[in-house]
Amino acid sequence: MKMKRFLALLMGSMIAIGGAFPCYAIDAKEETTTIFYQLENGVTVEETIWETNISTFASERQKRGTARKTYRIGSDIIAVVSLTATFWYDGSDSGVVSTDSSHTVYDDWSYRNESMWDSGDTAYLSAVLTNPDIEDVDVDLSLSCSPSGQLS
Repeated sequence: MKMKRFLALLMGSMIAIGGAFPCYAIDAKEETTTIFYQLENGVTVEETIWETNISTFASERQKRGTARKTYRIGSDIIAVVSLTATFWYDGSDSGVVSTDSSHTVYDDWSYRNESMWDSGDTAYLSAVLTNPDIEDVDVDLSLSCSPSGQLS
């Protein structure tokens, strides 16, 4: 009988302590959009957006998204550039919490002059891809979050 009472008290304490701490759950990344287009200089761009919900018990929810552009000449990849941003949204407003970036360049290409900033509910990245034999390629990425948590 004492053991049952002890276990009941232990379980009750664990529930009380566990309820005092916020609980976070991160869902798997989900690809939401992929578009292809060609620049005037013949470079093909593939842009993909992934999003990850970051669930909390707070009234303000968070979502992380990644916008990635893959630059190709023919079938050869010359660069991959990503902008990752975490947003908050609450149904009536949204904003940027943090941003990060990554890039990989191939062959004789260089990645220069990266700049990142945010304004309101949108994160931005700009840079330039350079190659001694080909015209420079401007890199521009942006990622926005609506008040309802929709990324674009």
